[in-house]
Amino acid sequence: MRSPDWDPSHPAPGVLEVIRRFANTLDLYRGRDLLIDLEQAKIALRGLGLLAEGEQLAKGELERVRRVRSAVRSVFIEEEAAPARGLSALELRIVFLGGVGGLKATNAGLRGRLTDLCVEVVVADRTGALSRLKACANPGCRWLFWDTSRPGTGRWCSMQVCGGQHKARRYRARRKRTS
Repeated sequence: MRSPDWDPSHPAPGVLEVIRRFANTLDLYRGRDLLIDLEQAKIALRGLGLLAEGEQLAKGELERVRRVRSAVRSVFIEEEAAPARGLSALELRIVFLGGVGGLKATNAGLRGRLTDLCVEVVVADRTGALSRLKACANPGCRWLFWDTSRPGTGRWCSMQVCGGQHKARRYRARRKRTS
């Protein structure tokens, strides 16, 4: 079993690391959700730089944060996508700054930072920067990891855990068929 702070992934570059860590606030493998209650969510969001020190988080906002996380995860995990879900279903207000500035949220605070994060996901997707940010192929894990394999074909967050389990299951299935 993984330790509470276990993270097999290499850090992703720049803001992609915040996206990866935000999506991984839901840990299916260990049955852990860092956005389960207000206190845990405040700690997690502050650690990600999405909630400023002293900034409060209301119960209604926590539900919005969970929806944003679900939308971000749906970009990487097809079975989590559903009608009226995903980034396109979020109410995002952005302005084009032109030139070097690019896009910026019109909302302030947590809502604005979440909007900026979603904009970064869309921009990274359009530019191909998301190609190495992947969800683990283990349906019981789905941890987002940064694929550092040379050809960019990694499937598992960890070969020692999820990849090894998959290989062992395949081996046992082959042995069962031949016996």
